[in-house]
Amino acid sequence: MSFAKTISVGKGLDELVRKERNLLAFRIDGRLIRETPVDSGEARINWVVSDGQPNSQHLDYGGSASAALSQGSAEIESAKTYTQLYIQNNAPHIERLNEGWSEQAPSGYIDAIIEQEVRR
Repeated sequence: MSFAKTISVGKGLDELVRKERNLLAFRIDGRLIRETPVDSGEARINWVVSDGQPNSQHLDYGGSASAALSQGSAEIESAKTYTQLYIQNNAPHIERLNEGWSEQAPSGYIDAIIEQEVRR
């Protein structure tokens, strides 16, 4: 006599992957926006989240940190479960900021934020 039972984990697993990916992306995006040094605000508002491919959009000074957070949250929420998310900044001086150009954030702050949130 034999016994067999099929266990379906697909839907539950997909939802868990989506939930964890979204949580990580929310945390990274939020910290990057909040911890980016501010002079004019250009670098802070230019954090952009995109689904599936990079976004080369550069925002002019008309935006705000809360608008950047809203854009990122909406994009993260609407992303398909296994689609790659990109969190990027197209401000021309973002690399200099990450290299310690501003006294408001240490050199390598972007990489540190990502590493800290991934390890969390």
